[in-house]
Amino acid sequence: MYTELCVYIGHSSNILTLFDSMLAHLHSPSLNLIICGDININYLQTSSSKNQLDSLLALYNLYGVDFPTRITESSSTAIDNFFMDKGKNAKYTVSPIYNGLSNHDAQLLVLHYVLIDNQIPYSTTI
Repeated sequence: MYTELCVYIGHSSNILTLFDSMLAHLHSPSLNLIICGDININYLQTSSSKNQLDSLLALYNLYGVDFPTRITESSSTAIDNFFMDKGKNAKYTVSPIYNGLSNHDAQLLVLHYVLIDNQIPYSTTI
């Protein structure tokens, strides 16, 4: 079973407080939770914001997928992120989708051999 949840976080909001409240409410061992979105923390650089978010997400066994979504001649960033339980999703691929409409590339996350309620492995795309 898959459940989708969309959350908009304004720039003035405290992302850590919001994530902690949301995850405390949603977390269960049987739930395969994947978070995706633009969190405005560059996951290709070490920072206190990244360390704080990583520490919070680790409490729920969620880890970032480091994948650059904006590449220029002089820099690259990863502020559009996937966070997931890599133990439940051990086999996955992330690919860029170049759309030419934004200054960020889209991402395609493909989960391979996901086990669902009837325990039959299959591939799915989010």
